[in-house]
Amino acid sequence: MQIDGYAIVTGNARAQVLHLRDFNATTGACMDFDMTEKYVRQILTLEFDDRDQEIQVNIISVKSEMNARGLVNSTITLTNLSAFFLAEFNARIDLIAGYATGRIGTTKASEGKDKTTQGVHLFRTIAAEQYSHIEKSYDAAAAPIIENLQSRMPTEIRQHMLQRMTAHMKKNELAVEFEYKTAEDTGSKDLLILRPTIYGVGVDLKELWSRCFR
Repeated sequence: MQIDGYAIVTGNARAQVLHLRDFNATTGACMDFDMTEKYVRQILTLEFDDRDQEIQVNIISVKSEMNARGLVNSTITLTNLSAFFLAEFNARIDLIAGYATGRIGTTKASEGKDKTTQGVHLFRTIAAEQYSHIEKSYDAAAAPIIENLQSRMPTEIRQHMLQRMTAHMKKNELAVEFEYKTAEDTGSKDLLILRPTIYGVGVDLKELWSRCFR
């Protein structure tokens, strides 16, 4: 939404307001894309490391609670666990896409390179890293449960989760490419500058745990 030069960005828990006219009047596409990628990677690494630590604490707590209820080694727990990791992955992918496109107007392509190609590559590589990370995190959390289950359900639950993760990643990759292609056609001066947060484009971690395990 844009009102009299102001862009209002709304999310699950935050709203951000940026004055685009002043921003565009005082800045240009001045940062090299390689430098932008460096900062994006550093920011996302800190964000995801923090969430990983909280996830591990919550996994221990949830397993203890489910064990007390006699449900720890059940397909119910496994289904809830896969739902959590799927939602967590989707939130991370949304955040990556936000950062991959959020500085289009203030970033220039590296010498001899195309900005769209660089933007899509940035999203794709970080998204692939998170795909692998979430897959391994789920497998580690699910392994003690699967050991006590004899049916094919664990395999089916995992495959379903990975299929949906892949679909969400592909959809966002197309969205990132679309944003860059649009920027090429319209120029950067009218672009919305998004400052993403895990809360603005994803889901709060405590809220997510509560939704899956309460």
